Amino acid sequence: MRPEVLDDNKSVNASGDTKLSSELSAIRASALQTEAEQAPKASDNHIDYIVACAKQWRQNELKTNPEADIGAWLQMFRDEKRIPFSFQSIAESKRQINLRLKTNGPKWIESDKKRGYTGRPQKARDTLAQMLHRTEVSRSNKDVHSETADAFAQFLANDMSLGKNTNQSQIDPYYGSLYTTYAEYQQKVGTEEGRAKFMENREKTKDFLRQKAKQSGQKLWLSDFNHFNSDKAIDVTDRIYIALDPFGEPTEALRAWWLALESVGLENELYFKVWGGVNNRLDTLVVYPSNNIDQAKLLTVLETFQKTVQPDAILEHAVNTGVELGRGMSYAIEDEDLMMVHKLLDEDNARTSFGKLLAGLSATAMQLGYKKVAERVGTGNKKISFTEVAQESKQYLRELFILAGINPETLVPWSRGGQLPQWAEQIRQNNM
Repeated sequence: MRPEVLDDNKSVNASGDTKLSSELSAIRASALQTEAEQAPKASDNHIDYIVACAKQWRQNELKTNPEADIGAWLQMFRDEKRIPFSFQSIAESKRQINLRLKTNGPKWIESDKKRGYTGRPQKARDTLAQMLHRTEVSRSNKDVHSETADAFAQFLANDMSLGKNTNQSQIDPYYGSLYTTYAEYQQKVGTEEGRAKFMENREKTKDFLRQKAKQSGQKLWLSDFNHFNSDKAIDVTDRIYIALDPFGEPTEALRAWWLALESVGLENELYFKVWGGVNNRLDTLVVYPSNNIDQAKLLTVLETFQKTVQPDAILEHAVNTGVELGRGMSYAIEDEDLMMVHKLLDEDNARTSFGKLLAGLSATAMQLGYKKVAERVGTGNKKISFTEVAQESKQYLRELFILAGINPETLVPWSRGGQLPQWAEQIRQNNM
């Protein structure tokens, strides 16, 4: 594997790259469309979600802390002086990336060799090179804001995270609130009645899952996910989140799920995982459709579940990826290319998740949004509108996704056509 990711003397306007040309055309077309002309993009929906979560948090904090600061909680500025973050040049980011590759690439090659794999590090290196090239071309042609391109390159250089721009020990709110934090849970579990119902439901779901685990010949993990049919997971490209209601009838949701699987014969074929008891998670049940699953059968399972599950068995919204499939269900991708790029850049060659990438890009967009507004009105004693910051952040998040090779309207990679799978589009149309 070549140690350097890009030749710094390579022209950023290199011709003949039709795929890149079409992606940049999509950026331009997207930038010309206004929200009045079309439904909000999935990336816009996610910013709205972040805003809603932040406002709920502040309302709760104001009860005990009159100085509750949304900007500090969302890590939109460096310190108490509220000075915006600065972002380094693409050239500096590339230098740091090359240093990472010289160290991490060979470790991955050696690790793969012991396991009989070949070619993965080089493929990841090529994907990374294309991503950086797209970023440079986009910046040069003004297809995205220059600061978006700089921030995205730094995002890559920091191992697909915010690096020094954030407190790594604090994964909330961008990641934590995706999966585990919602106001209703905090309010209900704090009451005697709510706590009693929660504990009763936890025991019911455990009993139900114990039976299912025993039938499949596996041990039930009560404080982690339990995987069913994981041996049937072949080329997983999507995931479906289903959120059980811990204060409703979550056991009935599990019962409806298994009955839906059995109705089309997928109970031993479709890979999914279930948390070992109800809690405050919005991803209690996660389904992983793979290429070996009949798409018509998958659609039937999801439609059957939606029709038969009790309304009080699932929450109104599942994990917020920007793409809802119906009550208590949402859709997300498994982007293997991005996962492998992260593995290449990580010092331990560890994988990441789409959720962590979404969280990191969202935080970057919010920091850019704050920077844009702060530079316009000044920080000083002038009040900066959180709503205005969020509005600016929407455009930045759209551009960041484009640079990552993902369609901001659907959060599906351009390499897969940028559109939802047919089954996902169908159930979304039926339910929304």
